[in-house]
Amino acid sequence: MLEYVFEKLSYPDRRAYFKDGESALAYMNAPYAEPFLVLSDIDHSYTDGADLNTQLSTDIEIRRTGIPYLYLTNRANHELIIDAYDKMA
Repeated sequence: MLEYVFEKLSYPDRRAYFKDGESALAYMNAPYAEPFLVLSDIDHSYTDGADLNTQLSTDIEIRRTGIPYLYLTNRANHELIIDAYDKMA
């Protein structure tokens, strides 16, 4: 769905998609990674979106970039959402 929107808007920048938080974290720590935005599902396998956000925010080099981190989810579980935002505090 997101790729469709980016294509319709003729968005030129590279996009990267990951199946889990561990893969996303490995990418973020790579020297070639230059993300401008992180869109993450709260409910990832292995490392969930809230844990990924915590790991990224504790990495001083990544935190200094000021990359916005937004949660997207299709889950209607209110507790997951509250838990994700509690971990940010």
